Amino acid sequence: MTKVAPSLSLQDVTRRGFAEVGGEAEVLTLLPHRKAYQLYDMTNADRDPDKAAKLTYADVRALTKGGARAFAEDLARLSKCQLVPRDGPQAVTINGLQVSGARLMAEVGEAVMTLSAALEDGAIDAREADAIARQVQDVKAAAMTVLEKIAAIGARGVG
Repeated sequence: MTKVAPSLSLQDVTRRGFAEVGGEAEVLTLLPHRKAYQLYDMTNADRDPDKAAKLTYADVRALTKGGARAFAEDLARLSKCQLVPRDGPQAVTINGLQVSGARLMAEVGEAVMTLSAALEDGAIDAREADAIARQVQDVKAAAMTVLEKIAAIGARGVG
């Protein structure tokens, strides 16, 4: 039986979702009722949890329509399911492919660092194995995004 990686923190998922739509400026465009300080509160665990702004379901839907997959991927991970897009690949832009490629490389770097740190003592314990599995799942998700965009380019071209 394949072990499913545990979900990320709410702040990590929210940070990823915000990055996937293009950053803070784009999030504020998609969520015009929100303020910049609220976005900061949503993505920083070091703040007082009682003061942290919460995303509503309507916010998550708007961000998902804007291109954020992090929320759906996190729910799929929590429910031990795999997210499979029903529709064909979305329109691909060069910038979108560059952002996805950079995310993939960042995820690979994090996975290699986690694996290297775990191997320093010559053994991997259960906690380290879970951390490595989470990182590899993130690499897999980022790679699938790049592959989907490459397939879309092959089908339609991009320029």
